[in-house]
Amino acid sequence: IRLAAQAASIYSKYRKSSSVAVDYTEKRNIKKIPGLKGYEVTYSNQKTIYIDPDEELFQSMLSS
Repeated sequence: IRLAAQAASIYSKYRKSSSVAVDYTEKRNIKKIPGLKGYEVTYSNQKTIYIDPDEELFQSMLSS
């Protein structure tokens, strides 16, 4: 979860922030919004992790 949250924070528009809130949930809790584009979804039962975007840490986590 931390690696995915790190990736989400690095590729978000908030990558310059000191702390980024990233929500996560199980796949079964994600629902497409009818009538909207394929990537428009709603989700429930989420948890939030706060992560400090660090590209060097992310690259080292990927390589190990």
